Amino acid sequence: MRLNTSVALSLLVATTALEVSPAAPSQPKMVKIVVEMTEEQAFFAVLEQGDSAGLAALIETGFDVNQQLENGATPLFMAIFSVSTIGARAVDIVKMLIKNGACVTTTVIVDGNPVTPFELVEILEEQLSAYTQAPNLPAEQLNAIREIGQALKALKGLVRS
Repeated sequence: MRLNTSVALSLLVATTALEVSPAAPSQPKMVKIVVEMTEEQAFFAVLEQGDSAGLAALIETGFDVNQQLENGATPLFMAIFSVSTIGARAVDIVKMLIKNGACVTTTVIVDGNPVTPFELVEILEEQLSAYTQAPNLPAEQLNAIREIGQALKALKGLVRS
């Protein structure tokens, strides 16, 4: 399902490929780029960055926080899944989605079974727990696991129905 509504995102991109201004030789020029994308593409872009302000702007344009995305999930499920890549920022995204009406009782099929957002968090907690059993994990990975674990605990409280 491709949405008809397009959202223009303005991205400021610093580039060293452009000529440096003589007035400020150490400052790269800023270029404004406008990218046209569907609401769904815009949602995935802000989710990938953990960008709460971008999500707020998207919601202001009328983004439906309960829409079913092309992959069958809702934005809430995708935000929960993103905890492994954006960590604690996923909590802020989930809070914003719920504040704007995201349904916490909707289900999505995971491994052939209908799963609520709460149950998805529990599945992710189990997977994380199994991962922590690996011997000799580097300190960096252990810190990342702790951060994800704390974010999952916070998410669990948010999506409890």
